[in-house]
Amino acid sequence: MDNHFDIEKKLQLMQQLRSRYDRDRNDLAHREYILYGKTEDAGNIAVSGMPQAQEDPPVSTFMLRVMLSAGLFLLLIICDLSGKNFFGMPTEQCFQALSKDYESSITQWVNAASHVNTANTADPNGSPAP
Repeated sequence: MDNHFDIEKKLQLMQQLRSRYDRDRNDLAHREYILYGKTEDAGNIAVSGMPQAQEDPPVSTFMLRVMLSAGLFLLLIICDLSGKNFFGMPTEQCFQALSKDYESSITQWVNAASHVNTANTADPNGSPAP
């Protein structure tokens, strides 16, 4: 009779361990989603250990954006060949803007933004934050 209670306690302990493990995996998957935006199948496991119903994946707009940019570029080339303006702008000016190197401007912007961020986190006594 004592052996029967030991088996029930072991079974109960195993169920508690599994539920804790599943809860920890779900918490970790939730944190990864918040931090990195990535989802894994590990987060779709119910507390009972059985997989939950799969949700539809988020809609990706990448192909729409690629097609839209290709269409705009094609429209720019057609406007250039026909001698018309591209949304009120001469096509030569559009091509100059497309071929310009923006690396130095972006670097200056990032440096200015990091300087502002550092200034905002400074201590009221004037010393920078750790």
